[in-house]
Amino acid sequence: MGQYVSVGATLAEVHALDAVELRLPVPDAELAFLELPWLLPPAAAADAGDTGSDGTGSDGAPGPRVELSADFAGRRWTWAGRIVRIESEIDRMTRMLHLVARVEQPFAPGDDGRPPLTPGMFVEARIHGRSRPDSLVLPRSALREGDRVLVVDADDRLRLRDVDVLRSERERVVLAGGLLPGERVVVSLLEVVTDGMLVRPAEVAP
Repeated sequence: MGQYVSVGATLAEVHALDAVELRLPVPDAELAFLELPWLLPPAAAADAGDTGSDGTGSDGAPGPRVELSADFAGRRWTWAGRIVRIESEIDRMTRMLHLVARVEQPFAPGDDGRPPLTPGMFVEARIHGRSRPDSLVLPRSALREGDRVLVVDADDRLRLRDVDVLRSERERVVLAGGLLPGERVVVSLLEVVTDGMLVRPAEVAP
């Protein structure tokens, strides 16, 4: 009381209680794996699995689902939210695009004693992406140079096969095509490889 306030001085910070929004930096290459209707043609957006052409899901909530998690007071806690919009500018320093997630009732206590999602808390976000039921997952060691894999045919001979790599990660690769169900893929390192070479597959316990 009685203090002089200068122009531009911060007197207080006000936070809404009904919802909280978080900026999630995402590399532009990762956007291909997310179902964001406002980035799709109208016809494709109308057929989007978890979202519709107006950016809302079947339950009327906007954008893909997001699971937020944080370590607080010695425990791991989670909150559910949705992507509600995408920012219009790419960060010039990190080259990231920011998606905005919204969590409703962040201060409501959970049944398990969950604390409020307080502004300033560090969280990890898991965004639900597109469903690809036709994709195949292999160990990273199965992928050879030039996006190829080694397949062992019915006569136990090696065959080089070109595959369609959908996503490459540190420990695994996700393929969009190039293999058939039941085919045997080489995952061990071979020093010398020639197409048609006879091999003796190792028996692997189920």
